Amino acid sequence: MKTVLKSSIALVCVGAMSACTPPHSKNESGVTTLNSTGIVADKSLTPKQKAEKLASAGEQLATPTGFMYADTVLDQALSQDPDNKKAQFYKAFLAQPMALQGILARIKPLANLKPETKKQYEEAISGLPNSGLKTFLFDGQEDIKTEKDAQAFVDEIYQGQEKFRQFLKANKDLELTLNLNDWAIQGSVKKAMDDCAVNQVQTGVYEIKKCDLTHALEVKLNRADIEALQQITAGLQIYTAMLNSYDASGTIAVSEKYHGVRASNKVIWKELSKSSEFGKLRNSGSALKAVVGMGIDAIAGVRWAVQLQKQLCPNGVDQPKARAGFLFENGICIREQNADGSKLEDILKTVELALSGQTIEVAIDEQGNKVQMRPVSIFESPIKDLKDLRPAFNACDNVQAVSDDTLGGLFPMHNANEILVNSSQCGR
Repeated sequence: MKTVLKSSIALVCVGAMSACTPPHSKNESGVTTLNSTGIVADKSLTPKQKAEKLASAGEQLATPTGFMYADTVLDQALSQDPDNKKAQFYKAFLAQPMALQGILARIKPLANLKPETKKQYEEAISGLPNSGLKTFLFDGQEDIKTEKDAQAFVDEIYQGQEKFRQFLKANKDLELTLNLNDWAIQGSVKKAMDDCAVNQVQTGVYEIKKCDLTHALEVKLNRADIEALQQITAGLQIYTAMLNSYDASGTIAVSEKYHGVRASNKVIWKELSKSSEFGKLRNSGSALKAVVGMGIDAIAGVRWAVQLQKQLCPNGVDQPKARAGFLFENGICIREQNADGSKLEDILKTVELALSGQTIEVAIDEQGNKVQMRPVSIFESPIKDLKDLRPAFNACDNVQAVSDDTLGGLFPMHNANEILVNSSQCGR
């Protein structure tokens, strides 16, 4: 869960780098005022004009401390014009961080389970400055008390990721020019200073870099940036799906029981297996099943990018300003052949076969030994209860056998145990 929270904040920070300038006023103390209510009430504006102004106001609020306000303003924009793409983009983007509402209140019961975690929790929240963000993070009930509760919260994060990915997938040809908000301007100013540097090369001789600040406060997105964002988001979803698809009930109790005690994998597994819920497939494996479609989309995206490498990677390698002004400005570069001589298209075809349900040959060791595998089985028909595998451990505490020698269909030749014995030998 900690990793997912970090990912959410990271996405918020990326989003804050893509914002637009709305109608606003700044008082003598330098404080900017955004009046969304005034925009809605302005009778001189058409609904589409109001939506555009509100979307721009939402952009200005899309910062790590103001994204929850941005979400509200974006709702106002979409109520005026549901087709406003800028508002749709930010609304979908903020779905994941918005799932964090109340999280600091919600996880309090879990934090209080042990004295050390309670202390860590109290120290963490004591350092939070009073702000709208703090209010937002505490705006919830103390309802995450068990592993199931925590996993249900991670499901909410996943759904936020899904909303953004589906928006990107449905709007691949979207082109947006976004302007940096006040939070992101500092980095842009530093970059502009570097671009406009004046250097003394020798006494009385000065070198002035070509300096064009016309678009210094803009960030553009086109098909390439949308495609890249879609695949990044899909990567986060796949990680979340692998993390959260099986019930973790009982892990807290086992962790507490063996805290500070060296216990073998065999003992830990035996303890976890005492929970009737532990290891059961959650949500019918829906998140795992979605991985296949994400993989197919990724292959299509890579092939599209390969065809346009001259535009997406003009210098042949990632370099600063290769795509100046765009979100991924260093270029989107894809090697068609790896250092070991393997060709990208051959790899894509193999992955494509695997995702289509075909059995493929996969190397399993450094000697190049290969086995037949059907990788899609993990996702299309995942094992319903991991406890049913009944793993057997060898003297080195490694798994050497399971009850299903196909491992849920992954090894159609029924040689899973043979592979486990070879790979679990002591000293390996």
